[in-house]
Amino acid sequence: MDLPRVTRTKACVWYPLIDRPWVKFLAVLAPLLLPVLAQSASPASDGEIANRALLMAAQIGRTDLVAFALDHGADIEARDRRPTRRSALVLAVQEGHYPVVRLLLARGADANAVTGDGYTPLMVAADARDDPLMGVELIGAGARGNRAAADGTTALMAAAGRGHEHFLNLLLLNNAALHATDDQGRDALLLAAEDGSLACTDALLKAGADPNRRARNGETSLGRAVIGAHTRVAARLLAAGADVNAPGARGQTPLIIAVRTGSTTTAMVLLQAGADVNRVELGNGNSALMYAANSGFTDLIGILLAGGADVGATARDGWTAVQAAEMVGETAIVDRLRAAAPLKILNRRISFRPAVRAVAPSAPGNI
Repeated sequence: MDLPRVTRTKACVWYPLIDRPWVKFLAVLAPLLLPVLAQSASPASDGEIANRALLMAAQIGRTDLVAFALDHGADIEARDRRPTRRSALVLAVQEGHYPVVRLLLARGADANAVTGDGYTPLMVAADARDDPLMGVELIGAGARGNRAAADGTTALMAAAGRGHEHFLNLLLLNNAALHATDDQGRDALLLAAEDGSLACTDALLKAGADPNRRARNGETSLGRAVIGAHTRVAARLLAAGADVNAPGARGQTPLIIAVRTGSTTTAMVLLQAGADVNRVELGNGNSALMYAANSGFTDLIGILLAGGADVGATARDGWTAVQAAEMVGETAIVDRLRAAAPLKILNRRISFRPAVRAVAPSAPGNI
């Protein structure tokens, strides 16, 4: 429909202003920029506006707007106001915006500048997605692979903890520190095992990672794999020489952990690898059979008995597997254990019986 003459005239008058680059630029970013400026305690300077525009443009992947902001005074190392203090490069890396990352690096962005919590762009990339091409961009611009964050995390640990096998392999090819640990004493192998990534676990073991290294709390890679019921990862660690009986942070062997989580297949893998079926938990003397009986895990009872579990073993509080099953009403398990027990055990009297003994199956984080 043809506009009235007066409207056309007004449009012609306003067109030169509307067509100015800054007006177009701000019009695109207005939905994002105005709410932020409205929350400011004091009026923002032109430089501050340019910096915020740069950060927002980087986050949404607008290369043209990033270039415009830089050309009009934005600081390429400007940070957002979050506690993490992220730069435009970090924001673009986190969102996977290749063109913006390339532009920022070409314009001089620091590939090793850290966030408020000490994370470099390479660490952010390793954590965000399994995208080795982003890593190639950053390493090519001088990113150092062995920088550690405030908590000791390296890019290799970040990739391992997320199961990002391709990024991890890129870092290994670029001499990532295989034996570095975070502030909890965890190395990349333990984090990969905890995540359940067989590919990352395999790559790290082939590169020379120690399958028996312990974190500061005593946890091992095998223990973390078992807690997560990552059976294939556990088998790979065992094949690499992991100690099948090494107790974890709470003194429980991998077999006891597998039983407490109810993982039949993992328990079988451990027994086939030579796990001591009668090795007890440090401190309380509970055995894998006692935990299986108390939790009602019939299949595990059968596997443990077939592996030579001692029905008459007594914990430090005086309880046996039979009593542990009795108190939770597992009559079928009681009968099975009694049938497997020698007569002298059945006739033995237990003098100390605590009032409460039931132990619920544990969630991975509670073992």
